[in-house]
Formats: sequence, C-alpha cells, structure tokens
Amino acid sequence: MNEKALKARELKGEDLNSFIEAKGISTICFLCGNDGVMIMSHGPDKPLQLFAMPLVHPDAEPGDTAETAGFICSNCGHVTTFAASLIVEWKYGEPPNDG
Repeated sequence: MNEKALKARELKGEDLNSFIEAKGISTICFLCGNDGVMIMSHGPDKPLQLFAMPLVHPDAEPGDTAETAGFICSNCGHVTTFAASLIVEWKYGEPPNDG
C-alpha cells in the first residue's frame, strides 16, 4: 500500500469539511436544492468512511481501486464523493500522481 493510501486512512471528518470549504465546493444538493449535508464519518475528529471503488479500464491491474470519501444530502440521500488521494494532496501539500 502506498503512502498516500495510508494517509487517506488517517483523514477525519473535519478534513473533508475543510477540503470542501477550501475548494469552494457547494454543499447545496444539485438534485433537490437542500442545503444540508452529512459528512460520512463518525464525527469531526473521527475517521472518514472510505469506500474502495474498483477501477475498470484496459490499463487497470487486478485489484486497482480508487478510494473515495463523501457526504450525503440530508433530504434526498444523494451521495457526493471525492477521491481521497486529492484530499490527502490538499491536506499535506503533496504533488499529485505519486503512486
């Protein structure tokens, strides 16, 4: 497991919230217009819930995944996800594509 993936496991709810604010990402649901989201973690200082999504493309190796974190609309349940590696890059100031 690469270092970025290990750091992703250390991300907390407050990290995703800060990432969203720093990037100017709207928390208004684009499906229903509700302005209320729930970050998928067990609390601001608790680990984010990460989801490993299999990568399916011609160059993918067996078992290649993209880890994501996200939030859920408190009205309609729409899920918005973000690549955990980009949150790590933002938090630690790391260059992209390091593995």
